[in-house]
Amino acid sequence: MVHTKSGQSGFSLEFSAKEASELGLSADKEYELTKARKGVWVLAETGEGKKEAEKPKITAEKSKIDEAEQKIIGYLKQWPLKDRVEGAFEGKLSAQESPKLAELLKSGRVEKFKLNESYKKAVYRLSGDRKNFDNKERPIQDYSLENDGFLVVKNELRAKELSEQLKDSIKEGKVRGTRSFTGEFFIISMDLLNATQQKILANMKSGPDTELEKLSKETGLTPTLVRIAMEFLKEDGQIIEKRRDHYQYID
Repeated sequence: MVHTKSGQSGFSLEFSAKEASELGLSADKEYELTKARKGVWVLAETGEGKKEAEKPKITAEKSKIDEAEQKIIGYLKQWPLKDRVEGAFEGKLSAQESPKLAELLKSGRVEKFKLNESYKKAVYRLSGDRKNFDNKERPIQDYSLENDGFLVVKNELRAKELSEQLKDSIKEGKVRGTRSFTGEFFIISMDLLNATQQKILANMKSGPDTELEKLSKETGLTPTLVRIAMEFLKEDGQIIEKRRDHYQYID
């Protein structure tokens, strides 16, 4: 049944979905019926009407919740491994972000991750399927993000081209890049970097001074992948390179 309301210049009409469909009108709209002259009436569309009023409103409270969620997601994508360790991560959150973290854990969007059950503390990360990258030593030019999870580039122009191509992924925290002291440019998937760093740091805590080849053998990771991870750990201030391929963990 058509609902009518009297207006200054005519009648405001609201149609049900069935009525609107039969008349070729939109059920989401309000219409105004105005008398043009004797025997002639004009039906005009006036706006969204009641359907618009029924749409859920975004409250200030909901906006704050969404903002807290987006911040936590950003932290998990961009913060180094040491800042995402269970215990340390919670301490860096605001009063609004802490309950949101609990919600994200409960919903399964965020998870606590341990590469090995012997590790004392887990690391927070976003949930989701993760690709198993190849763990094979190759010539530098043969590495790819798709198969290996990282790239090694020696040409600066090529590195700039790749940075431009991957700028959205870098901004979103999906990949990370750096330049080594010896001039190579490293670009690596954040999932792979996080997992690799956790293995390396767990190994180095039992013996803070080590070398690349030893780390490679004990973690089962290729020397190139270990070297890349070490560059980022140096950048984040978690290790120092005492001399070529010899490292020390900073507690």
